[in-house]
This record gives sequence, structure tokens and C-alpha cells, in this order.
Amino acid sequence: MTLRDTVRQIVDGTDTFAGRAFDWSLLALILWSIATFTVETIPDLENATVRFLWYSEVVITALFTVEYAVRIWIAERTWRYVFSFNGLIVRLLDDATPLEAGFYRSAGMSGGLLLSYVLIYRRRALGFVTAVGWAGLTGSALMSGAILTMVV
Repeated sequence: MTLRDTVRQIVDGTDTFAGRAFDWSLLALILWSIATFTVETIPDLENATVRFLWYSEVVITALFTVEYAVRIWIAERTWRYVFSFNGLIVRLLDDATPLEAGFYRSAGMSGGLLLSYVLIYRRRALGFVTAVGWAGLTGSALMSGAILTMVV
């Protein structure tokens, strides 16, 4: 087994202790990222705290960048992974703040709901949309925008 295969088993697998430790480490890093972002929103923080949070963000970003580079290295088809949907999601979420990650999740869910709505109702979907009128369309567009940007 080559080094690449061993690393692939750790990164992609959960059947070994190292794989589970890697997954738990990523989860802890994500939670730490959320915590630092949350604490940064507190007004009038001491300079030492602000500096610590800034260094934390630099370390978190560096670790996620290394993780993405490792995922590219272990991919069987490197360019296909880089330009795939999964590769795009990893690139977007690696450097995303918790608000951006929430936006991406909301946007994905909105697209999925719209697609399922169209698939279920097919030709009648447009009739349902036009039946609510401009007031309904404007209200739903504003609510969708609020949900996507988490203004609610």
C-alpha cells in the first residue's frame, strides 16, 4: 500500500481509528471556526483577544487549505475532483465563514425545493406561481432573500 493509499484511507474512510480521528479533528476545527467568528462579533474586545482570534483564523484557514490540498493529492482523477461539484463545495466551504456556509446550505436547499416542486407539479407549477399574483411573488422573494442571507 502506497502513502497516497494510506492517506486516502484516513481521509475518506471512517473504519480506522486514524480516519475517525481525522473526521473528529475536522469537526473540532469547524466548531472552533464558528466559535471564533461568534466571539469576534462581541463589541469592545481587548486587543489581546482580537489578536488571538485573528491568529486562530489564520491557523484555521491554513489547516483547511492543507486539507483541501491533501484531498486533491489523494483524488484518483485530480482535475475531475478540482472541477467537480464536490470540489467546488469544498473550496467554497473551506474559507467560508459560518454565515457564508449557512448561505450555501440555504441556496442549495432552495434549489432542491424548487426542482422538486417543478418535478412534482410539472406544467401546473407555473400556474400555481402566477395565481398568487405580484404581492405573493414579492413577499416570497423577500422571504427567500431573508432566509438566504439569514436576516430573519
